[in-house]
Amino acid sequence: MAILRLIKQPTVQTTTRRSTVPARTRYLALIPALALALACTLAAPSPAAASTVTPKIRVSAGYDDNIRFTGDRKKDFYLTVAPGLEIETGPPSNRFFFSGEIEYSYYLEQNEYTGFDGANALVGWTYQPSKTTTIELRNQFSSSFDPVVADNTGATTKAEVVRGRRDRNTASIRLSHRFGPRSQIYGGYAYTYNNYQDDEFEGGQRHDVNAGLVVRMGPSLLGEVSANASRDDFERSDDIDRVTGEVKTSYLVDQTQEAYLAFSYTTVISHAEDEAVRRAREYQVYGVRIGYVQRLTPTFKWEGSIGYSRVNGDPTTNEMAGSGYPTANFKATYTGQRFTISGYAEIYLGEYGFLGDNTGLTVTQRFGFAGVVALARHWDFNFGFDFIRDRSQQNPEATETTGMGDVDTIVARAGLAWQVTEHSSFALDYRYLNRDAENDDSDLSQNRVLLSYIGKWPNRW
Repeated sequence: MAILRLIKQPTVQTTTRRSTVPARTRYLALIPALALALACTLAAPSPAAASTVTPKIRVSAGYDDNIRFTGDRKKDFYLTVAPGLEIETGPPSNRFFFSGEIEYSYYLEQNEYTGFDGANALVGWTYQPSKTTTIELRNQFSSSFDPVVADNTGATTKAEVVRGRRDRNTASIRLSHRFGPRSQIYGGYAYTYNNYQDDEFEGGQRHDVNAGLVVRMGPSLLGEVSANASRDDFERSDDIDRVTGEVKTSYLVDQTQEAYLAFSYTTVISHAEDEAVRRAREYQVYGVRIGYVQRLTPTFKWEGSIGYSRVNGDPTTNEMAGSGYPTANFKATYTGQRFTISGYAEIYLGEYGFLGDNTGLTVTQRFGFAGVVALARHWDFNFGFDFIRDRSQQNPEATETTGMGDVDTIVARAGLAWQVTEHSSFALDYRYLNRDAENDDSDLSQNRVLLSYIGKWPNRW
């Protein structure tokens, strides 16, 4: 069961409990993330292993016609300097890596926006004590004013109307062990901390535990059992627990084709002190889906599934309670001699708790495509498009959720890249963002153009 993502516009005022996360505790909450980063550093391979240290810099000149993506549009030209560093060391079985960047922007007329404009850092360690066992540690941090938010796969999830900086840190550990050609056991834990400079938006913490077992039950049959449990500890809203379990059976048609049938169950538990709020916020989802995965040729792969989900809950506060909803997921990728293109379309039920967003149950419909075309030697053209439609299903006043209502988001982008040398390039990028929300006083849009130089200087020893 996919956990949802969506556009939040908290224009509906709700009664919420006082924050259970004091300011000092919010900073203490970063200790697990810092401890993980330190563990990655201490566990890194010795300097005797093959290593690469790469200083880098990105210098950009751009134009934005809605700098902070608000109804009070402000446009300006700006310059950005973003120095960074990449480090890789060790063999594949004991690999440490780091990548980080910090941005400073200067606005020609809107001087109030001049200053620190964002940062990101990724540190990780992959260790394989044997050929069948893998341990992965990751810590990913981002700080940004950009309204477009992506998930951990890089897929666009929503556009936030936030007038301040958004900080997010996720520390995770994953262990997997293979005991056959297609059999494995795995488990992991992730801790995410979300903080918004804009007090109108609440952040929070998420604890997420997952585990699964895949067993080959015959030459052409696989069985899989997986479970996920999470807690969303919001700053002001009542805490939410979510438990999901799935049983999946796959039939291997041949080495390039696979069909599967899956059953899932999700329960959402509220920790509201008010019994009426707790009863309104809680619900259960029963789901079934069938799917097919096929690699038609070495250059073309597609997969798809269709299903049905039924929701149990309070029908007076949850529009989906007592009814069902179709779900679907389709993806395809084709790689030609001079281009690669991919597309997707999906419908699912979920929430945005992983972003510190107490949206409640939401129906999401989304589709998009992306591609890269080699125009000539050293010249590439890239493009992409995402459309996201989110529909809130729970009454915000009765459930004390953010109540963003119905939101449509469009993100379109195009770019031209010129690889000047092996380690330096220029890029010209354009992005269009549009957000049409039911609870907004006005629709929001943004056009942004950016010309960048990217330089890297790898040092190996």
